[in-house]
Amino acid sequence: MHQLAGVIEGTKLLVVDLNEILTVLLPPLVGAGFALFVWLTTKSLVKAFLACIAAGAIWWGIANMDFLRDEVGEDIDRTGASAAPFSTDWGADS
Repeated sequence: MHQLAGVIEGTKLLVVDLNEILTVLLPPLVGAGFALFVWLTTKSLVKAFLACIAAGAIWWGIANMDFLRDEVGEDIDRTGASAAPFSTDWGADS
């Protein structure tokens, strides 16, 4: 029984390490690779700079997923039914 608890705890630690690699280490490396790829293919500093900004925005979004999830959750009101019902009749409204 104690071995199983050790295996479960070890698996939890591996998942935490994998999550940290995917959210902390990988985005800046991929972003730098993206910016380098853009610069090598276009030789344009402006496009490479914009690629850095885009990569930074994606990295910020990954780092702040909880904040973004909570903000979106507050903006969506799922209690109201204000949307029009789906219609399968083609051309009925046009």
